[in-house]
Order: sequence, then C-alpha cells, then structure tokens
Amino acid sequence: MADADSTNGAAGKPADDAGESTDSAATPASMAFVVLLMLAIGAGVFLALWPGSVHPAKDPGFGDNVFASSPVVFAARLILLSAGVVLAVGAVFAIASIAKLWQAGRWLTRFGPFEAAPEAIGTLAEEVAFWRASAMEQDEVAQELRDRLQEANALLDTLLSDDPKDD
Repeated sequence: MADADSTNGAAGKPADDAGESTDSAATPASMAFVVLLMLAIGAGVFLALWPGSVHPAKDPGFGDNVFASSPVVFAARLILLSAGVVLAVGAVFAIASIAKLWQAGRWLTRFGPFEAAPEAIGTLAEEVAFWRASAMEQDEVAQELRDRLQEANALLDTLLSDDPKDD
C-alpha cells in the first residue's frame, strides 16, 4: 500500500508533482520582455499625453482655472483615451459576439429576460418550410392555370377570326 499512497492514480506520477506542469510557456526572459514592453508603451503614452505648456487665460473662468495645471490636462487626456479604448474594445467584442451567434444560429434567441426555446425555433422553422412548400405548390397551380387560360384565349381568337359572318 505504500506505492498506492505515493502515486497519483493510473498515471503513475508521484503525488507531489500532480499540480505542477513541466512545460512553462512563461520563462523569466519572456516575462521580462513583456514587462519592458509594457513600460515602454506606458512611457510613450505618458509622453504623448503630457501637455507641453499650459498658458493662463486672460479672463479665466471656472474651466480655465481647473485646466490651468498640466497634471489636470494630462489626467483629462488619459481619461478620454481610456474611454475611447474601452468603447473600441467593447464594440469589437459586440461585433464578434454577434457574428459568432449568427454563425451558430442563435442570433436573437435571447433578449434580456426573454428567451426563445430551441423547440419553438424548430417549430417555427418547420412552419416556414411548410408554408414555403405550400406557396411553391400554389405557384405551380397558378402557372398551370395561366398557361391553360392562354391556350383558351388563343383558341378563342382562332375561332373568332374564322367567323362565318365575315364572309
């Protein structure tokens, strides 16, 4: 029983290694590169958003007094940039979600607390197929009647053109 306590099931791995993974995608060098890349991007954003100089207004109002400081202008720009990024990411997510739902055939099956059951959607799809087939059959019947009417009109025209009263 000592062997059963030191192994992890049928895999034969020791119990100590059960939660650890030998393949690590995040090496210290790659983590350091990611950190340096994020710091560089942050520094670039900081330099791009920091105002060069803020000139005081001749007749300052409340807004002029609030935005007379470079850190306040920087914070306002940073908030606007952050809001733009959040809206852009949200828009991309919404578009991707709609595309995936459309591909899966679940587009507009749920709207807030309301949800269309798959059985109801299947029933409606069957009804649509039935009415489409019925319409196609009726269209064929109507086309046959049109053809017969055209033949009858042609026959009537030939009978009337050979009228003996004209002689």
